Amino acid sequence: MHARLEKLVPRSRRSQLAVALVAAVAGGAGGAVLVAGGGSGPSADSAPGVADSSPGVADGSRPGRGQRRTATPARRASTLARELTLERKVAQLFALRFAGGDAGAPVLETLRRRDLGGLVVERENAPGPGALRALTAAARDVARSSGHVRPLLLAAQEGGRFNAIAGIGPETEPALLAAPSQGAVQARRAAPRLSAAGIDGVLAPLADVAPPGSRALGDRAFSDDAQQTARFAEGVIEAYREEGVISAAAHFPGLGSAAQDTAAGPAQVGLSEDELRGTDLVPFRAAIAAEVPAVVLSHGLYVLDDFVTPGSLSRSVATGLLRDDLDFEGVAITDDLTSPAVASLYEAPEAAVMAIRAGADMVQLSGSPELQDAAYGAVLSAALRGKLSARRLDEAVGRILLMKARYGLLDSARPAKRDDAARSVGDPGVSLLP
Repeated sequence: MHARLEKLVPRSRRSQLAVALVAAVAGGAGGAVLVAGGGSGPSADSAPGVADSSPGVADGSRPGRGQRRTATPARRASTLARELTLERKVAQLFALRFAGGDAGAPVLETLRRRDLGGLVVERENAPGPGALRALTAAARDVARSSGHVRPLLLAAQEGGRFNAIAGIGPETEPALLAAPSQGAVQARRAAPRLSAAGIDGVLAPLADVAPPGSRALGDRAFSDDAQQTARFAEGVIEAYREEGVISAAAHFPGLGSAAQDTAAGPAQVGLSEDELRGTDLVPFRAAIAAEVPAVVLSHGLYVLDDFVTPGSLSRSVATGLLRDDLDFEGVAITDDLTSPAVASLYEAPEAAVMAIRAGADMVQLSGSPELQDAAYGAVLSAALRGKLSARRLDEAVGRILLMKARYGLLDSARPAKRDDAARSVGDPGVSLLP
């Protein structure tokens, strides 16, 4: 089971932390790993980053005279980020869904070759608790033996029949809970079981405002009342954080009013900007105030982009609304880019580049290993050719590593035994697309 999460950086200190990490990753003391061909200054796809450049200060814990300095999470994250090659940085941006289960899952070979940011476990990957523990243990062992950063092991545990993994919890569908406080009770009960099974975080809670039977979400949402949903999301996030489990509030900026499920195709959210801010954004503001470590970006179509670009690929949503307006400093994760809502408009490799450029830090991707390789190759190619700036890449990697550090997932991280650049150039799975 995870050790309980150390106290997070107070919000008043986090904006200082945000200014420092990109400097530490992209050009701090001790030498930086710069992205080849990407430049080192701001560009059209640049934004302020997340970081720390001096031990103790960012966490409000500067040691006194005679005291031993200990590395803060931000210090550990920035130090590790400077050691990563370009290929490893790009791999950190991917959270893969995959076929197969237990210690024989083919994705483990990908994890051996590539320093993946995370894996998303689904029911078919783990038919029982024993298989799940074997799979998560194998993933960590492979990453450790390969000299890679420990991958995030995530599962969409929304509650009841909407859990990706059965038998762990939360037990009840959000729409069936009688009060917002019950969400926190169920999350607190589920957290030790998740940790014992090797799951680091959940793609939950749903912070969507939607009535039961919503065309987009069915009975997955807690309520059609924004304030009630905000209290539900806040409680779940706090419960998981106190138990050392990462949570990712979904689906920003709100999918409850969409015309259809994004699994069926493009889904327009027919709210004006004022309506969106007055209803759907209310729970996300509460989630951010509760220091949610991550959010899942929606594939819905919004008025901010004239209902043309999916939110997960939109700079107006992922940077303008989430970062600039709501001041979110954590990790932005896309929903699965092979979803029909995106796949009907863009190929996965193009969508992955668009998402990262727009402000997403991590992309979820299912599909074949060949498709996932092509998406990785497209992002790597964009970085090599300057179409994805060094600053944007370092910002995304910095946020991912900082979240991992805060939740104790970098404690055993170490540099690779051999040069990843040489390994990746000769990797037949890498497709450098134009």
